[in-house]
Amino acid sequence: MMPESEGILNILEDVVNQACLVWVDKDNNPCGFSSIRRDAGEIHSHLNSMALSVNADAMRLLAKHGRLVITKEYGRCVIGKWPKKESPDG
Repeated sequence: MMPESEGILNILEDVVNQACLVWVDKDNNPCGFSSIRRDAGEIHSHLNSMALSVNADAMRLLAKHGRLVITKEYGRCVIGKWPKKESPDG
């Protein structure tokens, strides 16, 4: 059984992913998701708090625990990304 705090951080990751995930094109303009465009490298995702304090605070907490990387921050506007996870193969 995982520690309670670990479970809470897992839930918070899911909430931030749903509330803050934005798909953008090469010029960082928001766009819709397309697996074909993603696989072709035409779009990528980042996380944006949308200037909502609750999202910004959640992103900061996840970053404090190494679960999110903040790339820019302007008050309540926090931009970040999920860290690259190492594959089990190394």
